[in-house]
Amino acid sequence: MRVTSLSVSSADTLYRRHGIDVVSFGNSLHDPDCYYLIRAFDSAEKMAAALSAFYASDDWHSGPRENIVGSIGTSIKTVMNLPTKNVEGLRVQS
Repeated sequence: MRVTSLSVSSADTLYRRHGIDVVSFGNSLHDPDCYYLIRAFDSAEKMAAALSAFYASDDWHSGPRENIVGSIGTSIKTVMNLPTKNVEGLRVQS
C-alpha cells in the first residue's frame, strides 16, 4: 500500500481544521512515492499539545490515519527553530 496524494491532501485538510499551520506538503522531488510535510508552531510546547490533541481526535482515527500510517515505510521527524521570514519562504500557497 502506498501513501497517495489524496490521503496526504485529506490529512492536510484535517491539520488545518485543527488549527495546525501546514506550511507545505507534497511529493519529494527525488521520488514520486516519497512525501514531505512541513508544519509550523510557536513553540515546542504548543507543537506537543497540538499534535497530541490532533492524533487523539476522532477526525484522525476515523479519517486517513489507517491508510497513511499503514503505508509509511520510513518516517523522519526533524524539528528546527527558524525565523518567521524563513518559514514564510518555505510556504507554498494552495
